[in-house]
Amino acid sequence: MLSDNILFSDSLRNSDLPGADPQRLQHYLQQAESELLQLQTDRPDPANVQEQIQYYKTTLPYTIAKYLAAKQAIDILVFMPPPHLATRKEYLMNISAEAQQYRLCNHEAYLYFSLCKCDSDESHFHPYAPGGSFPTSIPVCLAPFLPLKEYSLQYCNFITGHIISNWINCHLLQNAPNDNPTSPIQWIGSIAAITELIYALNEAGVFGAGRQEINKLKLYFEKVFNVSIGNIYKAYEHARIRKKSRTPFIDSLKAALLRRMEEDDENAL
Repeated sequence: MLSDNILFSDSLRNSDLPGADPQRLQHYLQQAESELLQLQTDRPDPANVQEQIQYYKTTLPYTIAKYLAAKQAIDILVFMPPPHLATRKEYLMNISAEAQQYRLCNHEAYLYFSLCKCDSDESHFHPYAPGGSFPTSIPVCLAPFLPLKEYSLQYCNFITGHIISNWINCHLLQNAPNDNPTSPIQWIGSIAAITELIYALNEAGVFGAGRQEINKLKLYFEKVFNVSIGNIYKAYEHARIRKKSRTPFIDSLKAALLRRMEEDDENAL
Protein backbone atom coordinates (compact mmCIF):
# COMPACT_ATOMS: atom_id res chain seq x y z
CA MET A 1 0.00 0.00 0.00
CA LEU A 2 2.67 2.47 1.03
CA SER A 3 4.86 1.73 -1.99
CA ASP A 4 2.27 3.09 -4.45
CA ASN A 5 1.82 6.15 -2.26
CA ILE A 6 5.54 6.89 -2.23
CA LEU A 7 5.96 6.17 -5.94
CA PHE A 8 3.29 8.61 -7.04
CA SER A 9 4.34 11.40 -4.69
CA ASP A 10 7.97 11.02 -5.73
CA SER A 11 7.01 10.79 -9.39
CA LEU A 12 5.03 14.02 -9.28
CA ARG A 13 7.81 15.81 -7.42
CA ASN A 14 10.48 14.63 -9.84
CA SER A 15 8.61 15.12 -13.10
CA ASP A 16 8.93 18.88 -13.48
CA LEU A 17 9.15 20.00 -17.09
CA PRO A 18 12.39 21.87 -17.92
CA GLY A 19 11.17 25.45 -17.97
CA ALA A 20 9.71 27.22 -20.99
CA ASP A 21 12.60 26.65 -23.41
CA PRO A 22 11.29 24.82 -26.52
CA GLN A 23 14.64 23.13 -27.18
CA ARG A 24 14.87 21.73 -23.66
CA LEU A 25 11.26 20.60 -23.85
CA GLN A 26 11.99 18.85 -27.14
CA HIS A 27 14.93 17.06 -25.53
CA TYR A 28 12.70 16.06 -22.60
CA LEU A 29 10.13 14.73 -25.09
CA GLN A 30 12.79 12.64 -26.85
CA GLN A 31 13.86 11.15 -23.52
CA ALA A 32 10.25 10.24 -22.76
CA GLU A 33 9.92 8.61 -26.17
CA SER A 34 13.00 6.50 -25.46
CA GLU A 35 11.53 5.42 -22.12
CA LEU A 36 8.29 4.41 -23.86
CA LEU A 37 10.20 2.29 -26.35
CA GLN A 38 12.00 0.58 -23.49
CA LEU A 39 8.69 -0.11 -21.76
CA GLN A 40 7.46 -1.94 -24.85
CA THR A 41 10.27 -4.46 -24.44
CA ASP A 42 9.84 -4.67 -20.66
CA ARG A 43 6.28 -5.91 -20.62
CA PRO A 44 5.52 -7.93 -17.47
CA ASP A 45 4.61 -11.59 -17.38
CA PRO A 46 0.79 -11.85 -17.81
CA ALA A 47 0.75 -14.56 -15.15
CA ASN A 48 2.41 -12.32 -12.55
CA VAL A 49 -0.42 -10.33 -11.00
CA GLN A 50 1.72 -7.92 -8.97
CA GLU A 51 3.99 -7.10 -11.90
CA GLN A 52 0.96 -6.44 -14.10
CA ILE A 53 -0.54 -4.08 -11.52
CA GLN A 54 2.76 -2.28 -10.95
CA TYR A 55 3.24 -1.84 -14.69
CA TYR A 56 -0.26 -0.59 -15.55
CA LYS A 57 -0.87 1.42 -12.37
CA THR A 58 2.47 3.19 -11.89
CA THR A 59 5.22 2.56 -14.42
CA LEU A 60 3.24 3.04 -17.63
CA PRO A 61 1.00 5.96 -16.51
CA TYR A 62 3.95 7.95 -15.18
CA THR A 63 6.04 7.44 -18.33
CA ILE A 64 3.14 8.17 -20.67
CA ALA A 65 2.32 11.28 -18.62
CA LYS A 66 5.85 12.64 -19.08
CA TYR A 67 5.50 12.18 -22.84
CA LEU A 68 2.01 13.72 -23.05
CA ALA A 69 2.96 16.63 -20.79
CA ALA A 70 6.02 17.47 -22.88
CA LYS A 71 3.94 17.43 -26.07
CA GLN A 72 1.26 19.60 -24.50
CA ALA A 73 3.81 22.06 -23.12
CA ILE A 74 5.32 22.53 -26.57
CA ASP A 75 1.85 23.15 -28.03
CA ILE A 76 1.06 25.63 -25.25
CA LEU A 77 4.14 27.66 -26.10
CA VAL A 78 3.27 27.64 -29.80
CA PHE A 79 -0.25 29.00 -29.30
CA MET A 80 0.32 31.18 -26.22
CA PRO A 81 -0.58 34.89 -26.60
CA PRO A 82 2.27 37.42 -26.30
CA PRO A 83 3.31 38.32 -22.72
CA HIS A 84 1.99 41.89 -22.93
CA LEU A 85 -1.59 40.69 -23.51
CA ALA A 86 -3.86 40.05 -20.55
CA THR A 87 -5.38 37.17 -22.52
CA ARG A 88 -2.20 35.14 -21.83
CA LYS A 89 -3.21 34.62 -18.20
CA GLU A 90 -6.74 33.61 -19.20
CA TYR A 91 -5.31 31.21 -21.79
CA LEU A 92 -3.11 29.53 -19.20
CA MET A 93 -5.78 29.39 -16.51
CA ASN A 94 -8.19 27.76 -18.95
CA ILE A 95 -5.69 24.97 -19.57
CA SER A 96 -5.39 24.31 -15.84
CA ALA A 97 -9.18 24.42 -15.58
CA GLU A 98 -9.45 21.68 -18.21
CA ALA A 99 -7.34 19.37 -16.05
CA GLN A 100 -9.55 20.18 -13.06
CA GLN A 101 -12.69 19.46 -15.11
CA TYR A 102 -11.30 16.10 -16.18
CA ARG A 103 -10.73 15.16 -12.55
CA LEU A 104 -14.28 16.17 -11.66
CA CYS A 105 -15.73 14.15 -14.53
CA ASN A 106 -13.75 11.10 -13.41
CA HIS A 107 -14.08 11.69 -9.68
CA GLU A 108 -14.22 8.03 -8.67
CA ALA A 109 -10.94 7.19 -10.37
CA TYR A 110 -9.37 10.43 -9.08
CA LEU A 111 -10.40 9.60 -5.53
CA TYR A 112 -8.79 6.17 -5.93
CA PHE A 113 -5.69 7.90 -7.34
CA SER A 114 -5.38 10.77 -4.86
CA LEU A 115 -5.93 8.55 -1.81
CA CYS A 116 -3.42 6.01 -3.16
CA LYS A 117 -5.96 3.24 -2.76
CA CYS A 118 -5.10 -0.31 -3.75
CA ASP A 119 -8.00 -2.49 -2.60
CA SER A 120 -9.32 -2.99 -6.16
CA ASP A 121 -6.05 -2.85 -8.07
CA GLU A 122 -6.42 -6.19 -9.81
CA SER A 123 -9.81 -5.44 -11.35
CA HIS A 124 -8.89 -1.83 -12.21
CA PHE A 125 -5.41 -2.34 -13.65
CA HIS A 126 -4.68 -5.97 -14.51
CA PRO A 127 -5.69 -6.14 -18.20
CA TYR A 128 -6.50 -9.85 -18.04
CA ALA A 129 -8.35 -9.91 -14.71
CA PRO A 130 -12.14 -9.84 -14.39
CA GLY A 131 -13.84 -6.53 -13.67
CA GLY A 132 -12.99 -2.98 -14.56
CA SER A 133 -13.67 -1.35 -17.92
CA PHE A 134 -11.72 -0.64 -21.08
CA PRO A 135 -11.43 2.79 -22.76
CA THR A 136 -13.28 3.39 -26.00
CA SER A 137 -10.45 5.55 -27.35
CA ILE A 138 -6.82 6.10 -26.44
CA PRO A 139 -3.90 8.31 -27.49
CA VAL A 140 -1.80 6.84 -30.28
CA CYS A 141 1.19 6.52 -27.94
CA LEU A 142 -0.72 4.00 -25.83
CA ALA A 143 -1.60 1.68 -28.72
CA PRO A 144 1.50 -0.55 -28.26
CA PHE A 145 0.45 -1.24 -24.67
CA LEU A 146 -3.01 -2.64 -25.34
CA PRO A 147 -4.92 -4.14 -23.72
CA LEU A 148 -5.16 -1.70 -20.83
CA LYS A 149 -8.05 -0.67 -18.64
CA GLU A 150 -9.82 2.64 -18.16
CA TYR A 151 -8.11 3.43 -14.85
CA SER A 152 -4.67 3.13 -16.45
CA LEU A 153 -5.64 5.75 -19.05
CA GLN A 154 -7.21 7.98 -16.42
CA TYR A 155 -4.10 7.74 -14.24
CA CYS A 156 -2.05 8.86 -17.26
CA ASN A 157 -4.29 11.89 -17.64
CA PHE A 158 -4.33 12.74 -13.93
CA ILE A 159 -0.53 12.76 -13.75
CA THR A 160 -0.28 14.72 -17.01
CA GLY A 161 -2.65 17.32 -15.56
CA HIS A 162 -0.54 17.62 -12.39
CA ILE A 163 2.66 18.06 -14.39
CA ILE A 164 1.18 20.66 -16.74
CA SER A 165 -0.52 22.64 -13.95
CA ASN A 166 2.71 22.82 -11.95
CA TRP A 167 4.67 23.81 -15.04
CA ILE A 168 2.22 26.58 -15.94
CA ASN A 169 2.26 28.01 -12.42
CA CYS A 170 6.02 27.81 -12.01
CA HIS A 171 7.21 28.94 -15.44
CA LEU A 172 4.44 30.83 -17.27
CA LEU A 173 1.95 32.51 -14.94
CA GLN A 174 4.72 34.39 -13.18
CA ASN A 175 5.29 36.24 -16.47
CA ALA A 176 1.62 36.92 -17.16
CA PRO A 177 0.30 40.48 -16.72
CA ASN A 178 -0.92 41.11 -13.20
CA ASP A 179 -3.54 43.80 -12.77
CA ASN A 180 -3.80 43.36 -9.00
CA PRO A 181 -1.46 45.33 -6.71
CA THR A 182 0.49 43.62 -3.97
CA SER A 183 -1.65 43.00 -0.92
CA PRO A 184 -0.81 45.08 2.18
CA ILE A 185 -1.58 42.00 4.32
CA GLN A 186 1.48 39.84 4.97
CA TRP A 187 1.24 36.17 5.93
CA ILE A 188 3.74 35.51 8.72
CA GLY A 189 2.73 31.93 9.45
CA SER A 190 4.51 28.89 8.06
CA ILE A 191 4.01 27.38 4.59
CA ALA A 192 2.72 24.24 6.29
CA ALA A 193 0.08 26.32 8.08
CA ILE A 194 -1.26 28.08 4.99
CA THR A 195 -1.25 24.74 3.16
CA GLU A 196 -3.44 23.25 5.89
CA LEU A 197 -5.78 26.23 5.62
CA ILE A 198 -6.11 26.05 1.83
CA TYR A 199 -6.76 22.32 1.75
CA ALA A 200 -9.20 22.47 4.69
CA LEU A 201 -11.26 25.29 3.16
CA ASN A 202 -11.30 23.51 -0.18
CA GLU A 203 -12.46 20.23 1.37
CA ALA A 204 -15.17 22.12 3.28
CA GLY A 205 -16.56 23.29 -0.07
CA VAL A 206 -16.67 26.99 0.81
CA PHE A 207 -15.37 28.20 -2.55
CA GLY A 208 -18.38 27.15 -4.62
CA ALA A 209 -19.73 23.90 -5.97
CA GLY A 210 -17.22 21.10 -5.58
CA ARG A 211 -13.51 21.29 -4.97
CA GLN A 212 -11.42 23.94 -6.68
CA GLU A 213 -8.05 23.47 -8.36
CA ILE A 214 -5.46 23.62 -5.57
CA ASN A 215 -2.97 25.60 -7.64
CA LYS A 216 -5.67 28.14 -8.43
CA LEU A 217 -6.35 28.60 -4.73
CA LYS A 218 -2.64 28.74 -4.02
CA LEU A 219 -2.18 31.62 -6.46
CA TYR A 220 -5.11 33.47 -4.91
CA PHE A 221 -3.80 33.07 -1.37
CA GLU A 222 -0.31 34.12 -2.48
CA LYS A 223 -1.77 37.32 -3.92
CA VAL A 224 -4.06 38.11 -0.98
CA PHE A 225 -1.53 37.35 1.75
CA ASN A 226 1.60 38.46 -0.12
CA VAL A 227 3.39 35.14 0.36
CA SER A 228 5.23 32.66 -1.85
CA ILE A 229 3.95 29.16 -1.09
CA GLY A 230 6.04 27.22 -3.59
CA ASN A 231 5.16 23.56 -4.23
CA ILE A 232 1.90 23.22 -2.30
CA TYR A 233 1.54 19.55 -3.30
CA LYS A 234 4.85 18.76 -1.63
CA ALA A 235 3.88 20.76 1.46
CA TYR A 236 0.60 18.84 1.69
CA GLU A 237 2.40 15.52 1.27
CA HIS A 238 4.68 16.36 4.19
CA ALA A 239 1.63 17.23 6.32
CA ARG A 240 -0.19 14.06 5.33
CA ILE A 241 2.61 11.73 6.46
CA ARG A 242 3.24 13.42 9.81
CA LYS A 243 3.60 10.96 12.65
CA LYS A 244 1.85 13.17 15.21
CA SER A 245 -0.95 15.66 14.54
CA ARG A 246 -1.59 16.18 10.84
CA THR A 247 -3.36 19.50 11.38
CA PRO A 248 -1.56 21.47 14.11
CA PHE A 249 -2.45 24.84 12.57
CA ILE A 250 -6.16 24.03 12.15
CA ASP A 251 -6.20 22.74 15.72
CA SER A 252 -4.54 25.94 16.95
CA LEU A 253 -7.14 28.07 15.12
CA LYS A 254 -9.97 26.41 17.02
CA ALA A 255 -8.13 26.82 20.32
CA ALA A 256 -7.39 30.50 19.59
CA LEU A 257 -11.00 31.28 18.69
CA LEU A 258 -12.38 29.52 21.75
CA ARG A 259 -9.90 31.41 23.92
CA ARG A 260 -11.06 34.73 22.43
CA MET A 261 -14.71 33.82 23.00
CA GLU A 262 -14.03 32.89 26.62
CA GLU A 263 -12.21 36.19 27.17
CA ASP A 264 -15.14 38.11 25.68
CA ASP A 265 -17.53 36.13 27.85
CA GLU A 266 -15.57 37.17 30.94
CA ASN A 267 -15.46 40.82 29.85
CA ALA A 268 -19.20 40.81 29.19
CA LEU A 269 -19.96 39.91 32.82
